[in-house]
Parts: sequence; structure tokens; C-alpha cells
Amino acid sequence: MTKYLEALPSVSLEMVKAQNALEASGETVLAPQQVDMLEETLAKLLSSQYSSFEKRRLAMKIEILRTHVVDTDFDRELHRIGDTSCEPNVQLANQIEQLQPLSVRPQYQVTLCYLNQDGTTMMSSASSLDFTHNQALEP
Repeated sequence: MTKYLEALPSVSLEMVKAQNALEASGETVLAPQQVDMLEETLAKLLSSQYSSFEKRRLAMKIEILRTHVVDTDFDRELHRIGDTSCEPNVQLANQIEQLQPLSVRPQYQVTLCYLNQDGTTMMSSASSLDFTHNQALEP
């Protein structure tokens, strides 16, 4: 399952980015129905690959940040599925703060977590900043 959990945040990230490109209003990127559909899609994929998969153990955090051109305030859109303790190793706002100059494009981060039966948690995260600034963002 680790292999899939590592790949799915990137796939989900691309879906969120595509939805943002299609969104005409610019107010919110994802409607609650779209978040539910994404959850169902991921759960179906994981359950088809792993008979021991339990949907209730899956958690996801989707964060979308937009910056204002004039200042450094953010408009934040946040969606959660499952356990609210599912967090990335590096928060999206912290990644953005490290950029020079500050990007005004929307930035996205998707984090997936799965609570194993032994109590351990598998976590994987993908950010729109991972692919262009990965070297500078390492702790």
C-alpha cells in the first residue's frame, strides 16, 4: 500500500489543479461533492488493490492558498476527509514563505494518511511547489 500512498497525492494534486483551471468563479476550487468524489475514487482504487483496506482509516487534507498581489495575505481553502491529525511534514504556507519572490499563483498541497491496524500511520504528501523548488525547501 505504501507505493500507492506515495503516488496518490500527486495524482490528486493534478486533479485539484485541473479543477482550478476549469473553475470560472475563482472563489472556491472544490465543491464538497468534488471532495467526496475524490475520496470515493481513492478508496475504490485502494480497496481494489488491497483486500485489507478500510476506508475509515484513510484521511486526506487538501489545501489551496492564493496570495494577493498587493500584500502577503492568503486566501485559504481547506478540505479534510477522515482524521483531522493528517498533516504534511512541511505546511504549504511555510513552503510559500521560503519563495523569493512570492508567487501570486494558487498553490496546492494534498496529504494522504492511512492508519495501520498496528497504530502506525503512513503519510504521503505532494505540493505544487515540490516540483520547482524541492532543493530549497528541504529542512
